[in-house]
Amino acid sequence: MPPNPQNPMAPIGIMNPGLITGITPTFSPLPTGLPQGGITPSPAQDGTALSPLGTLLAGNNGPQGIPGQNPQAQNLLQDPNQKPPVDPNKPLDPNKPRDPNDPNNQDPNKVEDPNKPKDPNEMTEEEKQKRAEEIQKQLEELQKKLQEDMAKGDWDAAAKDLAQIQSLQKELGQLTGQQPGNEAQEQQQAVEGAQNAAPEQQAQQEQNAAPQQAPQGAEQAAPQAQNADQAQNAQASNVGDPTAEEQARINQILSQLPPEQREAIKSVKMGDLQPGVGGLTSSVDGGGSIILDRNAFQSNGNYILLHEAGHAVDFKYGISGNGFGQGPFVTNYAQTNRMEDFAESFAHYYTNPGKLQATSPAKYNVVASLPGMRR
Repeated sequence: MPPNPQNPMAPIGIMNPGLITGITPTFSPLPTGLPQGGITPSPAQDGTALSPLGTLLAGNNGPQGIPGQNPQAQNLLQDPNQKPPVDPNKPLDPNKPRDPNDPNNQDPNKVEDPNKPKDPNEMTEEEKQKRAEEIQKQLEELQKKLQEDMAKGDWDAAAKDLAQIQSLQKELGQLTGQQPGNEAQEQQQAVEGAQNAAPEQQAQQEQNAAPQQAPQGAEQAAPQAQNADQAQNAQASNVGDPTAEEQARINQILSQLPPEQREAIKSVKMGDLQPGVGGLTSSVDGGGSIILDRNAFQSNGNYILLHEAGHAVDFKYGISGNGFGQGPFVTNYAQTNRMEDFAESFAHYYTNPGKLQATSPAKYNVVASLPGMRR
């Protein structure tokens, strides 16, 4: 609105409260005389009076007090939320968080991290597959390193291993479209449990290392496989034979397997394992020595025993190198490494064959072709 010709002292236009701070805005043309709202008009060079809004609208590109002659002022009047143009001479405020929508507050020296994982949404299918294969190899190496660090009692290194495993499993889930399950949490619980049990285990080992009198010709207290299994995993305690009821259930579960596969299982013991660990299978002397967690066996014994039986069969026949360790995977835990992939596929063949066949027909056919399978 142009100045009031009847009274040049009257302010122009409609005050926008977002343009000037510290004042009481007025929302309608003001009457003649002093403006309302406690604003004192300021004289212009040509003798006219300008309100603060008039001063803002005046510019070098046109007469003072006439809105619309200054393009910047006109744009601000039309869109009060419009951001001002970039000022190249304005220094950056180091204490102000970077606002991606504020061109005046961007860091011109910012460099993208070349090691930052690429967004899966920006990757081609070929890139996703290649990255997934890289992660699989890294996970296998980290799993081995985690076991080694736990066996040495290097818990700081084990914690770092676990953090890397969890990060890679999360990235792998984004690539494959499968959300990570509870395996990472279970592994963390296992590491923490082993760490808490380490002082007690060390004292027990020192006690066992003390010289003891033994009858002449007496056999060693435990077979080599069991000793190696416990030393390797450091997670089993109170290991012993199953009860009569447990043995009957074990026999019933293993009766599903053909003789060629049952032969791969040398023994099944019961014990107390670390939280999150349902069973262990030793690879010593060709493998086949299984330890089951007694509590886990009561709730999910069928699947756990078949999973461990899969490890025993794999140790005997070396099947996991035949296409396992690559997607698609029947479970999230199968992504851990090729041996876990085979054991999960083996257990699903007996408990949920339809899911395995729908997820990976190739892996289903490998299990179906194992020695002793009826074709």
